[in-house]
Amino acid sequence: MATADQRTTSTTTCSTSGVNVRKLFPHFEITGALCSNRGAGRRGGFTLVELLVVILIVGILAGIALPVILPTLDTRRLREASRTVTSYLNGARDTAMRNGRPVGVMFERFSVTDDGGTTRQQPKMSIVLRQVEVPPPYAGDTIASRALIGGGQIVGLGGVTLNMGVLTVTGPDYGVTRLVKPGDLIRFNYQGAYFQIASGTADTIDNRYLKPPTPTEPWTISSLGVIPVHIQAATVAAPIALPYQIIRQPVKSANPAMQLPESLVIDMEYSGVGGTGSEFSSLNGNAPVVVMFAPDGTASHIYYNYMRASVGSAIHLLLGKRERLDNTWAASQTGDDMSNLQDLENFWISIQPQSGLITSSNVGAINAATTQPADALKQSRVFAESAQALGGR
Repeated sequence: MATADQRTTSTTTCSTSGVNVRKLFPHFEITGALCSNRGAGRRGGFTLVELLVVILIVGILAGIALPVILPTLDTRRLREASRTVTSYLNGARDTAMRNGRPVGVMFERFSVTDDGGTTRQQPKMSIVLRQVEVPPPYAGDTIASRALIGGGQIVGLGGVTLNMGVLTVTGPDYGVTRLVKPGDLIRFNYQGAYFQIASGTADTIDNRYLKPPTPTEPWTISSLGVIPVHIQAATVAAPIALPYQIIRQPVKSANPAMQLPESLVIDMEYSGVGGTGSEFSSLNGNAPVVVMFAPDGTASHIYYNYMRASVGSAIHLLLGKRERLDNTWAASQTGDDMSNLQDLENFWISIQPQSGLITSSNVGAINAATTQPADALKQSRVFAESAQALGGR
């Protein structure tokens, strides 16, 4: 009987692609199956029909799953955006406390200019937030700078004669026309009440006027550059030239701005102060809204419609969806016709003035029988007013 070595050497030569396999591996037994037709070892795979069936099944499963998954993704995107806005506001508050100077956040109303120079605006929404800070007070260009307020009969809107304080600056204080704007505050002799500066023409000192310092004698401004209408006669100070100090409005800081994710906006139409306020609506003006934090961490005041106002109630900002921006509130609206005020997936970003606490809360459900917008706002802000913070992931 032949040994294994004899069987290996005596068998027929096996050649693959011109190479003698038996000479390459003389110590291994090469079976006939290995040297058989090479086509018998072809690879397996899917046929075209099988691939089409698999693709069809995947498409059916995706069609079933996506309608369930997408709303969850929208809710998560809103939730994450609310946390981002809250963090940005907290960052401004922390900066104010660290630097010992007022710092705030400006909510810019949407505006874009195309290549042709045409500017498109949508004052109902804000998608860009910027950190702002108050510049150092302006007290004139020289140590001898003085200012006074004198009375005078001034014709205001509608031909009404007004008793207004006229601001006059002595000396070559060119910074007044360069730096000071309507809405800035001024006080005299470094004491007493602050007066708000208004103007008929923003770049001429002769047309600068003073608003009374108390809310019991309010002024109304229809737009920037219009002399304010006085509701009651104001008592102006004696025309004595005194040192003055002007508190300028906030300016943008060097810190980077924050932009909301695509399709999400701050809906200004329903944002405001307190349970029913809508002060930030575009109906009240298109100026940016600014929330300022004092060095002690409190939300000291806000700017809107070129005016500065103290706040005694919570500030509420509605984070919603861009596609609902033009939908106005109505009790009968449902589905795609709902406004951001009614969409329970949206969130309120709330700032408590006394503590500076910033929270995110779910939009509350509005009773279908509600007919008044103020009542709808109150119901939608029910969680925000009680400072119920957002939980979960």
